Amino acid sequence: MSRFAAPGPELLAAASQRWPQGASGFGELLLDWDSFSLEHGERELSLSLAAEAFSWGRLDADARVETRLFVRRLRLGLRAAVEGLRQPGTRYAATAEVSYRFLKRVMEVTHW
Repeated sequence: MSRFAAPGPELLAAASQRWPQGASGFGELLLDWDSFSLEHGERELSLSLAAEAFSWGRLDADARVETRLFVRRLRLGLRAAVEGLRQPGTRYAATAEVSYRFLKRVMEVTHW
């Protein structure tokens, strides 16, 4: 829901928010590590970092880390996001996910 309301004490809709004159830069980093045939099954690790910095001092950032364990049956994920850092009304969000696949995959999809 934070995308629909602009950060700040005015509680404006994001579409009606006035942005200061300036520029911004965006960067994203994706790292994946995957290893097969390990002694205790397959493991996977994913890391995602994204940030947008504005010339007037605002910073938006998003980070996520996820791992899969026990032959990819258990998935653990953590995510943190900040919107409008160094501005009044900064928003923070953090989430955690845990999922477990009880049934084996019955069919593999083949791409032509």
